[in-house]
Amino acid sequence: MKTCSVLPLLGAVSFALSACAPLRDSERTAERMPIVGGYSRSTDAKESSRVAAFAAREESRRTGMPIRVVQILKSDTQVVAGLRFRLRIAAQRNGASTETAEAIVFRDLAGRLHLTSWRWLAR
Repeated sequence: MKTCSVLPLLGAVSFALSACAPLRDSERTAERMPIVGGYSRSTDAKESSRVAAFAAREESRRTGMPIRVVQILKSDTQVVAGLRFRLRIAAQRNGASTETAEAIVFRDLAGRLHLTSWRWLAR
């Protein structure tokens, strides 16, 4: 009669269980993937700058108040039927002190930009 060693079986079970163990916070952060349909961080600084300038021009035209982009604080994109940009912008209106605004800009499939929303955030 032939006997089997239990050690290889225990090793295989141990490996399988460790693969099912929950990730530590550091591992979870490192492996975080963008949520399908959600926003992800924009990596193209030039494109973000162009879109922020467009948003400020459009909001200036809409309100009749000059707006100048001082800095782009955050830029995220979302793939839709085109591309949606969500920008957090440090800007000046009427040459006053710098304030923070959030702009949502949609770029359609033909490449045209549309300012969807602009709101000044509370200080």
